Amino acid sequence: MTEKTLSDRYRLENRIGSGGMATVYAGLDTVLRRRVAIKILREQFAADEDFIKRFNLEAQHAAKLSHPNVVNIYDVGHEGETYYIVMELVDGTTLGEMIQSDGSIPEPVAIDFATQICAGLAYAHRQGLLHRDIKPANILVTKDDVVKLSDFGIARAVTTQTVTVTQPGLVMGSVFYLSPEQAQGHELAATSDLYSLGVVIYQMLTGELPYTGESPVTVALKHVSSPIPAIDPDGTRNISPALAAIVRKLLQKDPAARFQSATEVATALREARESPTVTSPFDVADSHTPHEQEAVAAVRRSIPNPKPRPSR
Repeated sequence: MTEKTLSDRYRLENRIGSGGMATVYAGLDTVLRRRVAIKILREQFAADEDFIKRFNLEAQHAAKLSHPNVVNIYDVGHEGETYYIVMELVDGTTLGEMIQSDGSIPEPVAIDFATQICAGLAYAHRQGLLHRDIKPANILVTKDDVVKLSDFGIARAVTTQTVTVTQPGLVMGSVFYLSPEQAQGHELAATSDLYSLGVVIYQMLTGELPYTGESPVTVALKHVSSPIPAIDPDGTRNISPALAAIVRKLLQKDPAARFQSATEVATALREARESPTVTSPFDVADSHTPHEQEAVAAVRRSIPNPKPRPSR
């Protein structure tokens, strides 16, 4: 699709990324003469009229966001059956690529990145917009170490169209970062984004995911019912107790037991940087609350058991 101009304005150049939802190109806005990123929706999405309506609505909401830690959306449009979003072109890499390349992120850098993510989330939440798909692939890092969140609000339109594990609202590709309430198709709040942030911080510090499995169903069940894994069980990673306690609080099964806002998380991260051994402000109970036990039972009812494999 390179060497093509959309709507007589946006010239596509080289492809810079792709995912389950779209392909992203670097390009040029020939009217304003500025470099942009152009996200082209895949054909299976463009063929669904209901999805296109939802997508346009969510993209318009996201376009109202203007914050240093959020990728700006400049325009949304289509030419024929080609639907696209024009965004800020970020000169850098994704957090996912950084983790894959380096294995883990040093604690001071992880705290800095997480604090910037909180700044972007806090701003969006104040505007009444949830992200719903926080994961390293949606977190961009510039060459100056400025963190920017991308795809704000788009997940709400996408999840009702994509293949799901249990019911509408659960994206298979993002199941590793899924909150327990999202796995059950419940109404989401800011605390759901914060759970996903907890998974991202866990992965930054360890290079690993807290929950893995052979299938998306298995991983979804673990988010709801499995104990929260210790982030540094034998002390070999030298993760500060304060930061470990913050991650544990973010990963609580009960949304009420987590931090209640991204601003609270940012404050806790600053305190952890100043007093890395002090955990008391962030300590939470280890056992399941009655709410969590009810959630575990609910998700087990909603997610079917896999069919047995036939024997030889």
